[in-house]
Amino acid sequence: FAAEYTPLTTLAREHPDEYRGIVGTNVSKLRDVVNTMTVLPLTLWLLAALGAWRFRRSRTVWLLLAVGALPVLSSLAFFVQQRYLVVTIALATVLMGAALGSLRPRLRVGATAAVLGVSTRATAAGFREKSGAESATTRTPP
Repeated sequence: FAAEYTPLTTLAREHPDEYRGIVGTNVSKLRDVVNTMTVLPLTLWLLAALGAWRFRRSRTVWLLLAVGALPVLSSLAFFVQQRYLVVTIALATVLMGAALGSLRPRLRVGATAAVLGVSTRATAAGFREKSGAESATTRTPP
């Protein structure tokens, strides 16, 4: 059978309500992806936001925010998958470093240790999730 193909731009133009439904689904999926520990924990997003706020007058920060928003906006418009957010996560890491660097030296050491702990936990959670999914698909039935 042949499936009918309609580009999203045509769908958005001709059927805006249906396209709004797709975007709503994508917003929900993005929220689910961000809430998992496998992408970037919420505490680290908050740290990146602190870095952006502390250096909000810098043109470089505005450029980082604009470039980081592009994958998010395109995934909202089309399809949300974790791999599409890698650029955003990498740029958020720069802002996290800026936030850590702006702290007083006494706070910086503890905050850096906390960030490394959260990052390590998130990485381990990602590996556990991945290995569990693979082992479930590679098992042979009894």
